[in-house]
Amino acid sequence: MKYIIMCGGQYKGFDVPRWLTPVGNETLVERTIRLLKESGVTDIAISSNFNYFDNLGVPVLKHDNQYRCGDPTSRHTWMWAFYPTDEPVCYIFGDVLFSPEAIKKIVETETDDIEFFASAPPFAPNYSRTYAEPFAFKVVNQKHFHQAVADKRMYYHM
Repeated sequence: MKYIIMCGGQYKGFDVPRWLTPVGNETLVERTIRLLKESGVTDIAISSNFNYFDNLGVPVLKHDNQYRCGDPTSRHTWMWAFYPTDEPVCYIFGDVLFSPEAIKKIVETETDDIEFFASAPPFAPNYSRTYAEPFAFKVVNQKHFHQAVADKRMYYHM
């Protein structure tokens, strides 16, 4: 299975896009790549039309995304980083600080359809949302996934 780290969207008000936020001596996206490799994943790519990722040692998948949904200021711009494919894939949000345990759970979870990984209650007191936020999707049944996107069922409360 290919693991695609999604690095799209607009981050107005940030000095750098969130996926380039430093965490220790690496960025969020570098950390995710490292954790995936430490979990045994070898097929890793980044989905982005930005030119920030050429030196990270993984392919950058640039594309004309069919999942655009609204204007560039829309809160749904995270969908723009989905790389269109019909192959089994795990989409991982590039702007999330994953723990090693979370990456391990994502990698080890098997599915024959769609598996959704998200934040879950009880939320920490400083968590800014009152609902689950998506962080990764493991997709084997692309037909169901494309239908869920088309039906906007994947936007939840965003």
